[in-house]
Amino acid sequence: MQIFNSLLMAGVLLQQAGPATPLIRENATVKISDHVYVIPDGNVGGVPNVGIIVGNKATLVVDTGLGPRNGQTVLREVGKVSTNADIYIVATHFHSEHTLGESAFPASAKVFRTRAQQQDIDEFGVQPNFANGDTLIFVEGDNVLFAGDVIMNRRFLAFNARSSVQAWLRSLEEAARLRPVRIVPAHGEMGDGSLIEINRTYLQTLQSRVRELKREGKTVDQAAEAVTAEFRAKYPDWTGNAGAAARSAYNETN
Repeated sequence: MQIFNSLLMAGVLLQQAGPATPLIRENATVKISDHVYVIPDGNVGGVPNVGIIVGNKATLVVDTGLGPRNGQTVLREVGKVSTNADIYIVATHFHSEHTLGESAFPASAKVFRTRAQQQDIDEFGVQPNFANGDTLIFVEGDNVLFAGDVIMNRRFLAFNARSSVQAWLRSLEEAARLRPVRIVPAHGEMGDGSLIEINRTYLQTLQSRVRELKREGKTVDQAAEAVTAEFRAKYPDWTGNAGAAARSAYNETN
């Protein structure tokens, strides 16, 4: 009986504790250009690709992980590649795994946010939901672009009810003007500048297909279901699905 009660209590405590926090890997930092380092996410859900940009006088950290334990890991990795006393922090968007590690940084660290990103935080809190205030960070000279969720590698883009295919395509046009040679997405594998055109072609093809389906009289649900199946076959090595983007395209199509 005592053993049974102990096991029962352990189960209750595990349920109360919730799932384990996904952790950023220590000693995994890689140098990808003269001034830029990345801690890859290792394809672990809830872990971002963390950027460390080392300048002559200060260091910029891009995305800090989920919670103080991950933030401490990032700080230790920063210390291995930079001796700068001044640290700046920026998040590509306001999801929890990109911002909550900030709490581990010293009070002297300076956090940058766009007005739109701060508005997202004020309105929705820090939660898993795609953001309006996406921030892309371009390192001039090194030509490295930290693209957040806007440009992904072999992943269907993270649309939600507030997203717009047309606006997304405009963002890709702006990114293309920078001519990056290395792109670091929020999650998943890094890639070169061709990721912009790959994502643009995907969205334009989806937009055209949804237009056809709507003209055929398909409902938004029917169009999303059809596009999800068709694009899973067209892009078999991509993760996620195209349904949410299809819904956005449908609502924007006359």
